[in-house]
Amino acid sequence: MYKRLKYNKQSFDTDLYSYVSPQATEVININRGYNFEKLFLYDPSLYQLIEILGGSIHYPVIISKYANGKMLLAMKTSHEQEYAIREHIDKQISLPFPPKRVKYKDAEIYIHALANNQFLVYSFYKGLFFVSYHYMPVENILDSDPENTFFSGEEHKEIIEKVRLSAPVCMYMKLPGNMLAIDYSVHNDTIHMEGYILNHGRHGSFTPNPNLIPFMINLPDSICVEDYTISDENKPMTVKIKLNKIY
Repeated sequence: MYKRLKYNKQSFDTDLYSYVSPQATEVININRGYNFEKLFLYDPSLYQLIEILGGSIHYPVIISKYANGKMLLAMKTSHEQEYAIREHIDKQISLPFPPKRVKYKDAEIYIHALANNQFLVYSFYKGLFFVSYHYMPVENILDSDPENTFFSGEEHKEIIEKVRLSAPVCMYMKLPGNMLAIDYSVHNDTIHMEGYILNHGRHGSFTPNPNLIPFMINLPDSICVEDYTISDENKPMTVKIKLNKIY
């Protein structure tokens, strides 16, 4: 009981957002219960990460995407959830072989062999769970510096927090000179994104024309920009983007 209480207290005390890599180019924040099928409409590859949880979900769930196409899922876990996730991976996800264990700093990284010559890599650390289909994102996140995260140095912290708390799902996308901070919703098969264009003035890299920004999003091949509206009446600029399937 003491071990379980200590584990759960550590999970409660640890700041999940301190473990979002500055190397990520996009962050999806699933803030509370959500119909994941709506999220898979945007990117079907997210299904592979979500299924690893086997229903043991502790919100918020954060999915970080990198420029090289790699992804990492992070969330807090209780002692009971850790056991359930390990069991689900052992029985439902991995091949029937013991995982390879790698000691990295004060953490353990587990590497499971999967079908099709793939690997699943995960670690439970300070009450958090990190998982990827690649090794380096997990090692990278265990090197996290709370002073240097995806959100460090942002001039619009209040807006970033406002977007995060306002919708079941929101996304942050780093583009040349800008960050998009937008909420995500689906009506029928149409994806709606609405939020802000946050300028990275300190980088000295400006997008010449804000109207290019919706087309700079790294969208899956099956999705295209159907319509958008950008307003500069207030600062920062606001944006509404409508995405739809390519038929």
